[in-house]
Amino acid sequence: MPLRICLLVTAVALLWSAAAQGQEFTSPGPLASAHAKYDQQCEKCHSEGKGASDDKCLECHKVAKTSKYHWNQAQAAKKTCAGCHRDHRGRDFARVRGTPPKTFDHGETGFVLQSAHAIVACKACHTLPQHWMGLKTTCGSCHRDSHQPSLGSKCEACHSEKKFAGADRFDHNTARMKLVGKHKNVACQKCHEATGIKGKFRGIAFAACSDCHREPKAGHAGGKDCKDCHGNDDWAKVSRGSALELHQRTRLPLLGQHAEIACEKCHKPSAGAAKAGGKPGFGPVDAACAACHKDPHERRFGQDCKKCHGFFDFRMLSGAPWNHDSTHYPLVGLHKKVACSSCHAGSGSYAKKYLGRDGDTCLDCHKDPHGGPFKSVAKGDRCETCHTVQGFAPADYGVDQHGQARYPLEGAHRVVACAGCHRPQPKGGDIAPDGSKVAQLRDLPQDCASCHKDVHGGQFRTDAKVRPCESCHTNLAFVPASRFDHNKTRFALVGGHAKPTCQACHLRPAPDQPVQFAGGKQSCQGCHADRHAGQFVSSEPVRNCDDCHRPDATFKIAQFDHSRTRFALDGRHAQVACGKCHPDRPAAEGRAVTFYRIGVTACEQCHRNPHLPRRQP
Repeated sequence: MPLRICLLVTAVALLWSAAAQGQEFTSPGPLASAHAKYDQQCEKCHSEGKGASDDKCLECHKVAKTSKYHWNQAQAAKKTCAGCHRDHRGRDFARVRGTPPKTFDHGETGFVLQSAHAIVACKACHTLPQHWMGLKTTCGSCHRDSHQPSLGSKCEACHSEKKFAGADRFDHNTARMKLVGKHKNVACQKCHEATGIKGKFRGIAFAACSDCHREPKAGHAGGKDCKDCHGNDDWAKVSRGSALELHQRTRLPLLGQHAEIACEKCHKPSAGAAKAGGKPGFGPVDAACAACHKDPHERRFGQDCKKCHGFFDFRMLSGAPWNHDSTHYPLVGLHKKVACSSCHAGSGSYAKKYLGRDGDTCLDCHKDPHGGPFKSVAKGDRCETCHTVQGFAPADYGVDQHGQARYPLEGAHRVVACAGCHRPQPKGGDIAPDGSKVAQLRDLPQDCASCHKDVHGGQFRTDAKVRPCESCHTNLAFVPASRFDHNKTRFALVGGHAKPTCQACHLRPAPDQPVQFAGGKQSCQGCHADRHAGQFVSSEPVRNCDDCHRPDATFKIAQFDHSRTRFALDGRHAQVACGKCHPDRPAAEGRAVTFYRIGVTACEQCHRNPHLPRRQP
């Protein structure tokens, strides 16, 4: 092995051995001129036992990490700082080399070059060779502030990158002085003394109109600001408020509706000025009402209109000396609340609207909601026979008047409220003066079923002839059915049947069903239990209860004819007690029942034959 190689290997081994033992580093070569001051400070870039690390580099070169383009490119390529920027190559070694190509997209750096910036040479902004990072993006970092005094650092608020002159982004409404009305058409140099960078943009007085405008003559404003009377849209047009305030000092203050009238309505130009198209004149004006207004009352109440009428509208004042009682139709009751225009309507003359109103009958103003007069009341075409001006309802139509109608009120009907039968008319019916629907008074049905519910559930509509309610009930009271006669039915109540209450036989089949009257059972077995345990129905001949018993309260047999049976009682049999042959025996249900059909017809079935020898015990 050549001696030089052996020495080099030995030197490298000694270097690594010294590093491993914590000894000082030995520089492999001089640093670049920018790092020359760190020749003896290896730890500024190197960590012990390691090469140069990015963290050490970024402690000094912070801008490398904040640069959007440079840092993103290094991360994408997975390059370390020392991987591109070599050192220990001598003082003149260029650590940064290369120039961005002409196709370089400057937008990747976070600062897009557009408009005028797009045609500027790179070195115009990057003045130091090979220094591409860390430049500021504010306008003031490259451009001189041409405005003195300064308007701030946000040049982009007024100027665009396309051109500096013109301030095409500036909006005067963002300033303290908003341009409204005719101020919009004033040239900039009119207020700012010049245009462009030579214009004065700060320190201009604008709080008062007099800062820019000259007063026409001394004392014209009377100590007020111009805008109290004049507007920005038209100097010649005086504000309404100022005109009204001025009028307050005249003989005719403008109050109420007078304040809405155009000035030219009263202040007419003179004859000569009118021909020349001159402005209205403001000389003396007659302040009397009749000077401008025609008296609709034809001076019946004098000429001082203000005694009764106000300025705010022509309606009468609350304290006016005139009232409706002075006419032939005083206003009483609800008529007091009716607006005048409700009766005095239309566009006719005063004489027609007011003096021509009759008012003798209600129908002069109100429509008849009942469809014509009533024959049941005196003067049936006069509303006041039933109604009063205090209110349309309730009507003063009593039982006596109803007695003259087709349906007199009798019995319990006399205490039924009118609304119980006379309900509001169906949809489309007439409306009463108070706004309510008028009740139906004519052509009402008169049968019971039209007003009352059939509580019998249609039991009496199954026959060929429907029985009307009044065949059993009266209008005095529904219960009891005083007109009902049970003897006229198919089951007359005689004897003991006349004593039980109706409810004893007529029951409800279910709680929600009506009491059953029609279709009831008529046989004894339909209501009464068979006390003979079925003896007379289980075999022939079948017998009904009334074959033996009478329908009286005792239910006992007065005199039973035994000859009608298969065993007639004659001779000494007629004297034998019934119970001797008809004993009580227990029935199936456990109670004792007298047995009548005993099936005995032969003597030996009851008597011993005396002609036969007796049996020995």
